[in-house]
Amino acid sequence: MLLYVILYRNLGVRNIKKTIEYHDSTLDLQIFDASGKPENQHALKEYYEKVSGVFLVFSLTDRSSFNSVKTWMDTLQKDLSLATPIVLVGNKQDVGEKIVSPEDINQITEEYKIKYYEVSAKENIKVTELFLGLVHQIRTGHSGKGTPRHQLKRQGIHPIRRPNI
Repeated sequence: MLLYVILYRNLGVRNIKKTIEYHDSTLDLQIFDASGKPENQHALKEYYEKVSGVFLVFSLTDRSSFNSVKTWMDTLQKDLSLATPIVLVGNKQDVGEKIVSPEDINQITEEYKIKYYEVSAKENIKVTELFLGLVHQIRTGHSGKGTPRHQLKRQGIHPIRRPNI
């Protein structure tokens, strides 16, 4: 299972493997970790056909990282399959002073109909729940953005890429 992770940090692009337990099975996840820099957007498109889900990560302590979420969401929704789940992730939950407000986060999650998790990667707070939540969305065929994939297929509709408008 290939997962996208788009981060606010400037570490470049790297691949990570993670194994998790999900409903009595062991899943090997391949995670494509890409910095959220705009110049990386064109390089990421080659993975769009293979990706099963996306973590869009911003820092709760960095307003500029949150400000790029809407641009990334518009790009992802244009280029990914309708059925690909995207999860918004606020990192640095462990830090006392947060700059991004819950109201701003709610506005994004409601506008794009996506799930939100608040985690601390440094302290490993809610990271497992984050991965399990996305894997559950992938396995149940529910992107969080509308009708579950399996219901679409029963109706004779096969999720396709959005047209470029």
